[in-house]
Amino acid sequence: MLFFIYTTFVVPLTVLIPIVYGFKNYSNLPRAFKIILAFIIFSAFMNTSSTIVARVFHKQTTGFFHVYTPFEFAFVIAFFAEFYNTKIRNMLYVLIAAFAIFCVLNTVYLESMMQLDGNARSVDAIILIACCMLFFAKNNNDLDSRWADHASNWITAGLLLYYSCSLFMFIFFNKMTEAGIMSDIIIYIYATILAIEYILFAVGFNKCRAQQAISISK
Repeated sequence: MLFFIYTTFVVPLTVLIPIVYGFKNYSNLPRAFKIILAFIIFSAFMNTSSTIVARVFHKQTTGFFHVYTPFEFAFVIAFFAEFYNTKIRNMLYVLIAAFAIFCVLNTVYLESMMQLDGNARSVDAIILIACCMLFFAKNNNDLDSRWADHASNWITAGLLLYYSCSLFMFIFFNKMTEAGIMSDIIIYIYATILAIEYILFAVGFNKCRAQQAISISK
């Protein structure tokens, strides 16, 4: 019962925390942060729809991931693109299109809607982890400023935590769905990581002021 309440109600409701802070500081949010806010709202909609389908209609919801993954990738890459110059930004937009095509081909030829799109989500996580690491490498060279003062660091920390910890689950989920208690443990850990990510997003939104987020295009 506690597992059900935690994963079905407590964790999903934590998404409201960054949404509240996002709208509270919306006028001060740079474009990159507005993209992340839109991503959070989209995620909340998809997760709520998936929960209703699973709990009310008792239907399999792996198909939601096949739709969600390319949009997730697009939102996060678009966030990072805002910190680069036009040339690199356009390259990242091409990467978004290429990944969307990969997702479609993966669904058609490799992993059907009846399976979690582990291949696509694994590639998604690896690329986004690399983006987070590159962001930190280029955006935190100023020894005179505190890491915690940069709102973008909190957003990126949330993304890095989520994708680095979830990569293992994305790779092996289809093989572990019949593992009983092991599957429950994986879902519990995944839900906890998601809640922490939302809290880090909220901290990032709360730290936003009128100034632009630090650019790493130099």
